[in-house]
Amino acid sequence: MIGPFSLGADVIRRLITRKTAGYYMLSRSKTPSGTWAFDYCGRSDADLASRLESHVGNYSVFWYAEAANAREAYQAECRLWHKYSPRDNQVHPAAPANTGYKCPVPGCPFSRAA
Repeated sequence: MIGPFSLGADVIRRLITRKTAGYYMLSRSKTPSGTWAFDYCGRSDADLASRLESHVGNYSVFWYAEAANAREAYQAECRLWHKYSPRDNQVHPAAPANTGYKCPVPGCPFSRAA
């Protein structure tokens, strides 16, 4: 992922110029140690820029990466959720509808290897 970038529609549209799947992290503020707190992780299966724009006004900065497809975006979101436990994500990421995709993190109840 690249970032952080200021979370604004103009910044998003300058960075992400085509419709694409992708995943991201959002933050409102820095921790006492001066690092950004990861408050939320998410993804888009088809239009990353629009999904990020839906968060404008609720967070300060974002990191993102484009994904080759919805499966890659979902699996990356799962890895972020497990690694950082963002406080604004109350539940495990849902797989894209009608796909049957599984979480790639071993031992997760949503994983094949659970």
